Amino acid sequence: MKLLPLLSGYPDLTIHGTLPAEIQGFSADSRKIKQGYLYICIRGEKENGHCYIQEAIKNGAIVIASEEKPVLKTVTVPVIIIENTRHFLSYFSDRFFGHPSQELHITGITGTNGKTTTAHFLYEIYQAASRKSALMGTVGVKTTKQYRKQSLTTPDAEELHKTLWQLKQEGVRHVAMEVSSHALVQKRVEHCFFHAAIFTNLSREHLDYHQNMHFYFQAKAHLLDLLKLSNGKAIINADDQHFRQLQQLTDSCVTYGIKNKADVRAENIQKLPHGGSTVTINSPWGKFYLTVNLAGLYNVYNALAAAAAALADQISIPEIITGIDALKMVPGRLELLPSPPGVKVYLDYAHTPDGLEKLLQTISEYPHQKIILIFGCRGNRDRGKRPLMGLVAEKYADTIILTADNPAYEDPAVIACDIAAYMRKKPFYFAERQEAIHFALAIAKPGDIVLITGKGRESYQLIGSVALPYSDLQVVNSYVQSHYH
Repeated sequence: MKLLPLLSGYPDLTIHGTLPAEIQGFSADSRKIKQGYLYICIRGEKENGHCYIQEAIKNGAIVIASEEKPVLKTVTVPVIIIENTRHFLSYFSDRFFGHPSQELHITGITGTNGKTTTAHFLYEIYQAASRKSALMGTVGVKTTKQYRKQSLTTPDAEELHKTLWQLKQEGVRHVAMEVSSHALVQKRVEHCFFHAAIFTNLSREHLDYHQNMHFYFQAKAHLLDLLKLSNGKAIINADDQHFRQLQQLTDSCVTYGIKNKADVRAENIQKLPHGGSTVTINSPWGKFYLTVNLAGLYNVYNALAAAAAALADQISIPEIITGIDALKMVPGRLELLPSPPGVKVYLDYAHTPDGLEKLLQTISEYPHQKIILIFGCRGNRDRGKRPLMGLVAEKYADTIILTADNPAYEDPAVIACDIAAYMRKKPFYFAERQEAIHFALAIAKPGDIVLITGKGRESYQLIGSVALPYSDLQVVNSYVQSHYH
């Protein structure tokens, strides 16, 4: 592909040397570089891509994009000097793959909790409306019943635009995309064209990265800045404490809620025996009734968000009703697993104080004898939320078992001490997560609920910088198979 047209229009770049007429590809990962590639140096949190220039050249890079001028003294190929290579990677990825997001109807979904489930609700609505669709997020990329893995909740710009290009080739036209705060700060979606944006809620999370709630809010709110490029609609939770701030950042929004005045408002919420709800919806598009098959008031909010986005997109009310009703389960979200006789074992991704409390409130309403809770907190992350989660756990659970959850470079025992700092009763502790789950299943009696939270359907345990194969789902399945079959 010809290089100069791809660079055309990018501000403030300086070229040193004679650029090749064409490149065969590009990457910000030196290990993926092949002959004829452009290597884009990214300064990450732990690794600096500028340190791998020689490896990239050895692998076949014929041009380098860098933020650092000193590399000119040691590099034998042409160099493009750029102020922000993360921004450039987004710009270049979008152009290299032919602006795929502009040919898709993409709804970005951000917020602390509810992104994955909201994306699933919206995906099912698209399916009911016979719109060829996909969802992208924590559980991967879904276009049919199968999920394809992706590297992050919101992948880096290179993978993102390549995936969007592939979806376009497959005939997809509508995409429900989870957008993380990290992705927004790191410019991964900077050149992604959004037709709509859903803002679910904002509570404490990722403060190890964002430093405080002000910067965390700014990170999330940046999605509304990107939305202005398409004059798209913002779909905002009117019950969230940051609603007024968000509303001021957009010229066109549709609100949804339960407590406060909203465009799409849920009333007369009735719980169903299986844990779901029936809801009356009042909106400018008409009054209608929804059956939400997922348990918990927070899932009514998630369904409302998807319904509001669909109404704004002129999808019919019957199609919305069918789509919301079609979602029976989201992988790793209050997912019922094979269980010992008389016991119910649930798996959930909840890993914030707010998310854990909403989950436990829902679980506590299920018929039960005792709630046995297994969880931990991630290492090298926000330490301030750990004791908050301990207090939430103690408020609702009868038995608490603390264990490792991606401890990274921290000692799981130290993390457990942080969680238990203000708890009145000493919890159980197992360094190995598998042992913690085995213990919970062994002590559970008929009528008990075992709730395993934090990792959901993750397939690894992060120890140091190494992601070791691990799955809560497999641990439970193996235990039940060996003890009860």
